[in-house]
Amino acid sequence: MFKVFKGSCFIVFKDVESCKKFVEQDSVKYGKRELIRKFRTVYFEDKRREKQEKKRQRAFYKECAKSGTPLKFPKGTVIHFSGIKRGEGRRNVFRIDFQEKVKDYGKIEVKFVDYNEYTSEGYLRFAQENEAVEFFKTVGNATFEIKGHIIKLRVLEGDEEEEYLRKTSDSILKATKNKQNADNKMKRTYHWYGWTSGGKVSKRD
Repeated sequence: MFKVFKGSCFIVFKDVESCKKFVEQDSVKYGKRELIRKFRTVYFEDKRREKQEKKRQRAFYKECAKSGTPLKFPKGTVIHFSGIKRGEGRRNVFRIDFQEKVKDYGKIEVKFVDYNEYTSEGYLRFAQENEAVEFFKTVGNATFEIKGHIIKLRVLEGDEEEEYLRKTSDSILKATKNKQNADNKMKRTYHWYGWTSGGKVSKRD
């Protein structure tokens, strides 16, 4: 089985001082990309908090799906992109390409890339209020290039933004509800068949 490189790694230094010097530098770049550097203990603590936050988010989604309460998203967080060409000699563009491209422009990270790899357009959704606006200003000319494709950008506003966020809420809550129903069905199946100590299913009498 092959593992996909996710863009991070651990480096072992010969001594503590060398490690501290590397981590505490004002800036370290690989090409044009600013490298994020953390001590291992800090990295694992950040991951622990991230896991807890995702767990809280899933619980919140479940509660909203159960009660039928729409999710609320901050404004100024969505960018529409277009311009991906299809055809012979064209390189495919994937969600990870957009995530990496956004990182080239600073510390703002895209929350979700709403994009089907067989289409020519999609959306970038950011986490904090007006982050899409800030990112758009940083890009400057309303376009950037990915794998030879000139990608056109525009920030969603007004009714268009409201409609997109409403559909996003509906999609998330529907997926949450479907997963909850599937989990409940699986639990009922386990209860009906039972489990042996070896982890194998044995049908009840």
